[in-house]
Amino acid sequence: MLRDVSEVLHLAFRFRLRELSKHQLVRVGAIGALGALVQFSFFEIFGIQTNIFSPRIAAVLGGELGVITVFLIHHFFTFRNVRDRAVHGALKFIYFNITALVSLVMQYALVWIGERVSGGNEWVLRAFNLLGILIGFIFNYVNYTRVIWKTREGNREL
Repeated sequence: MLRDVSEVLHLAFRFRLRELSKHQLVRVGAIGALGALVQFSFFEIFGIQTNIFSPRIAAVLGGELGVITVFLIHHFFTFRNVRDRAVHGALKFIYFNITALVSLVMQYALVWIGERVSGGNEWVLRAFNLLGILIGFIFNYVNYTRVIWKTREGNREL
């Protein structure tokens, strides 16, 4: 009986996950979380733990790695149905990177402020970096759906 209940719950969870994955905002959020994990891991390893880079530089370099990761997944998964034949993939990556550059500048500034106000306290730097990632996600989502992968009809699945 416990096995049957477990199986039913498992199937219900898989069905619900499949339904949620159809919504663009959920896909963008999940992939954005992966990009944030790449970015924050780079920041933590190279900016906090090993001090190879200053925290603000590690935030930007990690951010760029996150941007590349997110672009590739969005291009081939999230927005795979939005193909604008007039815009080549490389050009779309340039647009995507320019959009992300604004977000990275904001993150750089926030971590720089964190460095100044905290005297290098690791937890404050992490908090400022996370704040920058959150602000960047909101800014980037709006630009992804309105500029980068905009449909001609302007309709959007949210």
